[in-house]
Amino acid sequence: MPMVIRLASAETNFTSRVSAVNLMCAVYTRSLTFKDAIRNKFNELCREETPIVKKAVAHKIGEFAKVLEK
Repeated sequence: MPMVIRLASAETNFTSRVSAVNLMCAVYTRSLTFKDAIRNKFNELCREETPIVKKAVAHKIGEFAKVLEK
């Protein structure tokens, strides 16, 4: 889980942020103590300026919404 958060926090490399978006759905259900951090990072990536990251978030937002608790 910390690796995904580090990938999402990489400022200089957009490919690591895209990779983090793709991994967040898979690791969210398995992470017990990092759920808040993953949700917050996904929320930050939703406001990302880079078009490629925005596209990745748009593709995964529905899948991420399915794994979130109500």
